Amino acid sequence: MILDSNALNIFTDGSFYIKNRNGGLGFLFVFPDGLGMNPMEFSPFGYKKTTNNRMELMACCEALSESLKFEKKWQRIVIYTDSMYVYNNYNRAKFEWLPSGGLNNNGRPIDNYDLWKRLIKEIEKTKSIVDIKYVKAHFESKENKIADKLAKMSAKKASNNSKRFVSVRRKKTQEKVLIGSVPVIGQRIKIRIITSEYLRKGYYKNRYEVFSKSNEYFGCVDFIYSSFCLRAGHIYLVIFNEDKKFPQVKKILKEFLV
Repeated sequence: MILDSNALNIFTDGSFYIKNRNGGLGFLFVFPDGLGMNPMEFSPFGYKKTTNNRMELMACCEALSESLKFEKKWQRIVIYTDSMYVYNNYNRAKFEWLPSGGLNNNGRPIDNYDLWKRLIKEIEKTKSIVDIKYVKAHFESKENKIADKLAKMSAKKASNNSKRFVSVRRKKTQEKVLIGSVPVIGQRIKIRIITSEYLRKGYYKNRYEVFSKSNEYFGCVDFIYSSFCLRAGHIYLVIFNEDKKFPQVKKILKEFLV
């Protein structure tokens, strides 16, 4: 990979261990030519009960924050990430999500708004031209491999508490989550809540499994939003709305004892 010889090149990575839901972040600085500075590695303490996407975003935020500690003001900064989530959504966050207060075009609260907001602010603080480029994980990039190693080291020393307000229970089904696997057509449906996460604007994001054996989607795992709290591990008979772009629980008909 050919790096920008006139820029501060930053390779970032996030890691996540699904077993304990701990995550980490790592980043590598490769300095502009002519400064005579060797690359610098960073592996901060990781986070408990987090997600991979949050760690990918956090790696970018922390790296930009670290860049401000140098006396030199960088004319240009290039961030290399193997996260399609970061790469694909950066411009949307800047020009759509932040101006709307964290809502997408369908009025649905976006995930990780706090970190998207911080990322844009960190970029502004640098007063530099900042580009975000995608690099395929572990593909012809020794720098990306180093960032991956640093992120895994960070996850193993997770000590920070995540700011996510989420409750979790083990799912009963063997199925994996598949977004859109359960249509929202205004139906009555019995569901069991696996995770419930408060986002913002009074909305919760719930991962659920269909719990009625007579339903053709029995065992399927999907996401649904609600304007009220559905408790993880609890079973509900609910009515869905009919908006596949913003699927929501419209009404709770019954909560079953567990």
